[in-house]
Amino acid sequence: MVSLGSITTMRGKMSDSKYFNTQKKGEIYELKAELNSDKKEKKKEAVKKVIASMTVGKDVSALFTDVTMCMQTDNLELKKLVYLYLINYAKTQPDLAILAVNTFVKDCEDPNPLIRALAVRTMGCIRVEKITEYLCEPLRKCLKDEDPYSALIPLLYKSFLREVQRPYLREVGETRHHDPTSCTDQHSPGVG
Repeated sequence: MVSLGSITTMRGKMSDSKYFNTQKKGEIYELKAELNSDKKEKKKEAVKKVIASMTVGKDVSALFTDVTMCMQTDNLELKKLVYLYLINYAKTQPDLAILAVNTFVKDCEDPNPLIRALAVRTMGCIRVEKITEYLCEPLRKCLKDEDPYSALIPLLYKSFLREVQRPYLREVGETRHHDPTSCTDQHSPGVG
């Protein structure tokens, strides 16, 4: 039988804050710390962990800003991982996704044709209207790219532009004067 004194004693012990203070902050906190590390390898490993968590269905959208900060790198593998993350979470974080646009535009001018093509391809895969606005100019530049892979990317997104930009242009009131596919130069051979 439990006495009133023992209940009072138990209540006093249960209200101790030490049970709620823990040194372990959680997986998200640890990943956030690793993503903000100064060591490139540690960042890459952290992004791999984030992608693995994302793949098995864990919500790692709280790390959006931290992962986006990792895309400013010359490491192609890390850049691909960050782009994969952005494709997955941009729809749920459209206001934060716009922060990545400057890096995408910068990557579209990179000397490495793979990075140029990857940046344009990723921008095209992120179906967020705010990013679509910035896609036209990089697509136009890619179409004139000397690298065959980079020049192919605009052709892949021609139908995407028809689908996504037309509602945007109607909203702005430019439908009659501007063809949404015009950023893929219609007179270029291979654009049909």
